[in-house]
Parts: sequence; structure tokens; C-alpha cells
Amino acid sequence: MTNRAPSVRLGDRFETDSHAWPRGRLVLFVHGFNVDEYGALERYGHFLSRLRRVSHRLADSVAFLFWPSKGCFPVGVACYPVIVRRVAQVAPSLSEFIEWTQTADVVRGELVVIAHSLGCRLVLEALKHIDRPPPNLRLILMAAAVPTHLMKTGKRLGDLLRAPKAFSGNRRWVHAHVLYSGFDGVLRFVFPLGESLVLQEWHALPEAVGLHGGPDDGPWSDAVPMGFYLHGSYWKDRKRQTTRAVAEAVGLPIARRIRPRRPPRMRNLGTRPDPEERQGPGLRPIRR
Repeated sequence: MTNRAPSVRLGDRFETDSHAWPRGRLVLFVHGFNVDEYGALERYGHFLSRLRRVSHRLADSVAFLFWPSKGCFPVGVACYPVIVRRVAQVAPSLSEFIEWTQTADVVRGELVVIAHSLGCRLVLEALKHIDRPPPNLRLILMAAAVPTHLMKTGKRLGDLLRAPKAFSGNRRWVHAHVLYSGFDGVLRFVFPLGESLVLQEWHALPEAVGLHGGPDDGPWSDAVPMGFYLHGSYWKDRKRQTTRAVAEAVGLPIARRIRPRRPPRMRNLGTRPDPEERQGPGLRPIRR
């Protein structure tokens, strides 16, 4: 299933494979921090199988994105600032790919980007370089490893989503949906340490957007709480909360499984009917 979906790889420029790209709507999966291509394929495969049970229309429009989120030394939290700088380096190639999807011979339709963790930061950074946005761009940010102070009014990423770029009036040019969980231990304990090492935007122990869906004045279309989801629960989606949130954000009907109703059980009243009363046409009397 995962090999049938078209894919794009980011570097200095983007590279696409030879698969046929869908027309109309394109759903792009973007993985997060410290994930190689094999690990990303495994996550994408889990989520695609869940998505197909909820909406076949969305599952048939999926494409995979791979970006170099792994491969630096030292490994762990100390590697985080290196990958954040790499996000800024590959973001222009993602913006080129988004513009390429709107050419006459490719997609030309709604673009739905489903990103996870630091992949959300990559998508937001790419929007800075887009000159010709898609007619309908929708972001679904899962466990976003993005500092909340960068999304406030007056900050570069927050104002980027609020700006009516390429539109007249105050119409949104991006619809952003945030899926968050207060039980995400990675965003609660590890993210503040790693983000504090990014000296270009230093902030003491910042909070991630994916922890509580902040800030309060964030440029989100809506913020969806995900209950007890952990950082890795979004792709696995065993409770199907992520796939249902995605389908509702896009505005598609959700395929629900109809369970047949069982007939009511007969209660044992403790008495046995008279054999003569149980007789009828063509029936033999009940013998004790």
C-alpha cells in the first residue's frame, strides 16, 4: 500500500518519483524530528491504513514527503538546534514543491498538509517563500514542535498565517488545524530543553504548540484536544481520533461501521407452559 503513493524528497531542490500524482486534492504526509525514510514509511503506512477506513477519498489522494531530519552528531537533544537550522535550509525546496503542485499538468486543487512534530515547523517555514499559494491550502498540525511565542500576534510565523496573502480583504489564505495533547511527554519535557539551545530565537523553556494548542490568540481555524495521546500516538492512531479529526477538518463525510442490533434475550420466568397450550395446527404436543 505504501509503495503506491507518490513521494517527494527534499534537499537543495525537491525530487519526485515517477508515480502518477492525483488531480484535484492532494494530501501530503510530513514526518517529524529524528526519523529516517524507513521509519517515515512505517508511520505513513500505519496512518494510511487508518485513514482508508475513515475516508477512501482522502486515502487515494495521499503523497509522502521525506526530509533529512536525522543524521547529526551528537545524537539527542543536543542535535535539535542542528536540525532546526536544517529545517530553514530545506524549507525553500518545500515551497517550490507546493508551487509545482499548482502547475497545469499536476494537481491544481486543494492541498492538505498533515505534519507531525518538527515537520510542522518545516511547513510553516516554507510558507514564507511561497509567492503563488494554492487556492485552498489546509494545514493539519499534529503535536506541533513549534514554540508558542513564535505564533503570537506580531511574531513572524503567527503573522504569516494571519496575512491575507494573495487575497483581498481579511480572508484567510491558510486554514490551520492544531491537534494537541497535554499528555505528550516529549513536548512537555524534551522540547523545552532542545528549543532552549536554539540561540537565534532564545526563549527560556518555551512551550510547544502541540501541548495545549496555544497561544490563546493563535491563528488557528480550530484546536482539537486529543485526550491521552502521546507523541507517537498520532501516526498509529489506534483510537482513530486523528483520522476522524482530519476528515472533519477537510469537510468529508466519515465512514462509520454499522453494527447489527442483537435480538433481545428471552427471560426465563421459571415456569413451563402447559403442553396443550403449545399445540397448534401441524404441531405435536410437548412430552414431558
